[in-house]
Amino acid sequence: MPTPSTGEALLHFAQLNVDAGLSAAFTKRMLKGVTGSWVDPGHGKVTFSSLDDYKPGLEAARNWVPEFKKSSVSEVYDGKEYTFDFYYCAPWQWILSLVTDATFTKHLIWYPVKKYLHDDNIVTQLYDDIDSGESWWNIQNALQHNPDLPHCFLSLHIWLDKGKVSTAVKLHPALLQAGFLPGDIRNGSGNRGAVLFLMMPVVEDPYDPKSQKEAQKTAFAFLK
Repeated sequence: MPTPSTGEALLHFAQLNVDAGLSAAFTKRMLKGVTGSWVDPGHGKVTFSSLDDYKPGLEAARNWVPEFKKSSVSEVYDGKEYTFDFYYCAPWQWILSLVTDATFTKHLIWYPVKKYLHDDNIVTQLYDDIDSGESWWNIQNALQHNPDLPHCFLSLHIWLDKGKVSTAVKLHPALLQAGFLPGDIRNGSGNRGAVLFLMMPVVEDPYDPKSQKEAQKTAFAFLK
């Protein structure tokens, strides 16, 4: 812990990290910014000096990623209606943000391909990514052809987790991954190029599962 002799600024920075409970990884990111690109005019110097300055910047950043919305769904179970709230961001808006991002222009995979290895008289079909698989090829071929309206099938990978978003948030996360981006981008570090697009409610059984018959357990499974 810095002492007064090392400078008041260091003490305030350390106290801020302690009060906020920031992790070591987050503190490293903060230090890298405040000692590097954030104060370097050549990289776009941070000019926020108040919360009023910060809010417009945050609003502008929201244009890059679709916002989460709250909705609800109701279902009748054992004669009683149950309503569940959930949070989501529109997948289509996320797709549009990718296909209109100039950084992905050279990498977007609009159509499936078929790859073959020719070795003398032996021809072997190769599968090295989603776009070279049969499913995408068959779906694209099944689309109605309209020369006046070019269209294509964009592959998506949905990943559902029965875990929880966090210990404080009891919602099941659902991630969406763009199959129309190459594997080295799609399977990158962190969340592997995926986006959190849905937080599903945890459906609690209103009855004791141990006292239920098989028919009741099946009915509850359909409710979930």
